[in-house]
Amino acid sequence: MGTAGALVREVRRAGTTVARLRELVGGEPEVARAVAARIGLTPALAEELAVRWAGDRAGVGVLRALAAQPATGSEWLALFSVHPDELVRRAVAAHRSTPKPTVRALAADSAVSVRCAVAARDRLPRRVVPVLLDDPAAEVRQTMARRPTAEPDRWPAPVPATSDWRARFDRLDRDGAAAIADRVEGNITEYLTDPRIGWYLHSGDLVAPADLDHDVALVVDGDLTVHGFLDDSSSGLGLLVVLGDLTVRHLVSWGSVHVTGDLHAEGVVHGSYDDHVFEVTGLVHARAVVMADRSARSKVGEVGVEIGCHDPTGARLRAGTG
Repeated sequence: MGTAGALVREVRRAGTTVARLRELVGGEPEVARAVAARIGLTPALAEELAVRWAGDRAGVGVLRALAAQPATGSEWLALFSVHPDELVRRAVAAHRSTPKPTVRALAADSAVSVRCAVAARDRLPRRVVPVLLDDPAAEVRQTMARRPTAEPDRWPAPVPATSDWRARFDRLDRDGAAAIADRVEGNITEYLTDPRIGWYLHSGDLVAPADLDHDVALVVDGDLTVHGFLDDSSSGLGLLVVLGDLTVRHLVSWGSVHVTGDLHAEGVVHGSYDDHVFEVTGLVHARAVVMADRSARSKVGEVGVEIGCHDPTGARLRAGTG
């Protein structure tokens, strides 16, 4: 990636200043997309990105990230909801700040994945509920069936699960999973070639706008950004392969995580339970990395504290390089 790759890494660095990020807003689309996906982005920078890239065909990736960015304003979300790119509209459908009239319009979107994203929202407008319950697509009706049966405006705000997004993923057959296994190194290949595991594939970058309960076996052929807490153990052990960079606020893993690029965490990376794998080909950047009774294959980047313990008396604590 050359210079662009170096700038993307700079954008993802926790210590990069707002002033420096502002300088990169109008640069290469790849760099601007990284700014748009940055955890903790300010509303002012989100506005600048939207103004710069909304009418630029080369900026679709930037808009996809902005549509999932918590800092993006409701006015821009309403505009993005009619964008021709399905991934932009889908991100708007899942965004917590999307206005009710926009949510109602997206409930009738032509794309099943967009309507599924509406059905998986924390809260739904009352008039949208019967529309989605009678949706012609089974995936949408199944997503609605997983919701609590209380009144729509009193439904709690569940942590979104990766399984709620299955309509946007492709199923990997054995040959497809084997092809992915050929692209990676490490013990994760044993899981990719296990015929008992049903793998899904997301082609391209994926952005989760809030906390994510990862409960399926998923390959992301691109970067994955989670603007919140990524947990793969709440609803069963999830398996995750990211053929790119993984950026999260915090990561707790009892399942399997394999990242071919770098892992960037704003806070803590915690891994436990040694029956699964934790593999990062690039560098791990976090305030703290805690591995309890777990073998991890990774390299320390900018880390404040690293803790590894395989038994209660074997804990070790050392200052990292960050």
